[in-house]
Amino acid sequence: MKAVVYFFIILVPCLVVLIAAEVIFTKTQFGRERFNKNIDPEPYVATTNKQGFRARTADVIYGKNSGGYFRIICLGDSFTYGHGVADDKTYPVFLEKYLEGIYQRKAQVINAGVCGATITEELDMYTNNCAQLQHDLAILLFHWRDISGDFTRLLLFKTKERHDWGTDKFLHWSKVYSLIKLKILQQQESYAESYYKKHKEYIINKYLENVRSLNRMVKSKDAVLVVVIFSDEADDKILKNFCMGENISVIDIHKEYAERAAKGGILLAYHHNEAGNDFLAKLIAQKSQSFSNSLAGHGRDR
Repeated sequence: MKAVVYFFIILVPCLVVLIAAEVIFTKTQFGRERFNKNIDPEPYVATTNKQGFRARTADVIYGKNSGGYFRIICLGDSFTYGHGVADDKTYPVFLEKYLEGIYQRKAQVINAGVCGATITEELDMYTNNCAQLQHDLAILLFHWRDISGDFTRLLLFKTKERHDWGTDKFLHWSKVYSLIKLKILQQQESYAESYYKKHKEYIINKYLENVRSLNRMVKSKDAVLVVVIFSDEADDKILKNFCMGENISVIDIHKEYAERAAKGGILLAYHHNEAGNDFLAKLIAQKSQSFSNSLAGHGRDR
């Protein structure tokens, strides 16, 4: 009986404190800023077909290029996938429209982006889902955190737990839980950043070796790999110099992108909104004209 009494003596005050904390974090400006600053609006509708590609209808299955399309496969992370926007508002959808205008032929752009992916998952996606498809071009959209993120996912902590906690679906409403989760993630990120700095050369070389492997695979399929860079961080410059040395085509849009981003209106919070995806696609299509003659000749019935 005493144990039950002691239990309630401890439990009731804890519950009171938790409820009070929930009210405070929910009502204050501090709470809104802290928890919503980098969170994109939810929900949004996303459709994935059986091949793992984001498509406007789930029953779309890509196979032999019987239509003789100029076919492009878009590899990348959530910026390629289009986190936060509808199926018809992603950058690959807009890219298809712009490329058709440039090459004056029917284009087919396949969205093979995966949320949270780095070069490791992108290699897997290409190997398992894309390589067997006839295609002319593979576009890798690079994000400046991909290199350090690749290390974090492979060598530090595996990351279903990091990105998709099982308790999220039950406690997503709780600001106290969100604060605890945020603190843990910050500690993990801090540790990862420190480790990355100590082993940066190895991590970068590992990433670049995977890019080299991807390029070889794309070439073996009689296709062309193009790397797209839209920021000007140190890792972007490293990748760009590497690609130049490997004769991998690069579309560098960081200057134009930065000018447009400074004006605002192209982001949800962290990812692109519809206008941002449209602008990104337009820049990529325009810059592709620097080697459009060779690519236009490459796109053919096979």
